Amino acid sequence: MFQDNMATMQLEVNGAFSSSKRTKHIKARYFFIKDKIASGKVSVEYSPTEMMWADVLNKPKSGRPFRLDRSYLMNVPVAYDDTAELLQTHGDLLPSQD
Repeated sequence: MFQDNMATMQLEVNGAFSSSKRTKHIKARYFFIKDKIASGKVSVEYSPTEMMWADVLNKPKSGRPFRLDRSYLMNVPVAYDDTAELLQTHGDLLPSQD
């Protein structure tokens, strides 16, 4: 499991021992992942934010970061051209302009 937040990683690995007043509201049931890490079924590794391609699903991105994530998720070239693709698509496959 990859994570880009060191505080979250410590909370996942150490559980309640890493809790502070700010994380006091987290109940024991939320430490399910800590049990999985302790049993060896899951490991947590740091990954820089730029490499977290799933962020495109919940964070607005534009420019190059968006194109990189889109190319990874959709298996298209980074320099994918929407206009060229639109021109090559059969008219029956395009949404109606009603």
